[in-house]
Amino acid sequence: MRDNVLVIIKKSFQEIMEERGKILSTIEEKLKEEQSVENEEEILKLLEMNKNSRADLKNFLKTYHENINSEEEMEYYRTIIDFVRLVYMQIEEDLFERILERAERSIGPLKANKDWILKEAADIDFIYDNK
Repeated sequence: MRDNVLVIIKKSFQEIMEERGKILSTIEEKLKEEQSVENEEEILKLLEMNKNSRADLKNFLKTYHENINSEEEMEYYRTIIDFVRLVYMQIEEDLFERILERAERSIGPLKANKDWILKEAADIDFIYDNK
C-alpha cells in the first residue's frame, strides 16, 4: 500500500513541476513582448498562478517530508529539494529581477503592484530553505 502512495506523490510532484515550468516559460515569453497595460496584466495573472503553484509545491514537500519512513525516502526528498533549489530558484530570481526592472518603467499595473511583486520575490526562498 505504501508504494502506491509514493507513486501518487511522485506523480503529483511531476505535475507540479510541469505546471511551474509552463508558468515560468510563459512569463519569460511575456517579458520579451513589448510593454503595455495588457502585457503587464498578463504578467500579473501569471505571477498569481506562480504563487499558487509555489504553494502547491510547498504543500507537497511538507506532506512528503511528514511521511518519510526510510533513508531511501529521505534521500529522494533531499534530491527533490536540491533539484528545486538548483533549477527553479535561479530561474525565478532572474524573472523577478526582470519584472521589477519593468515595473520601474511602468505607469500601469506592474508599478501599481510593485509592493506585491517584491513580496512574491522575497518568498522565493521559502521552498528552498525547506530541509
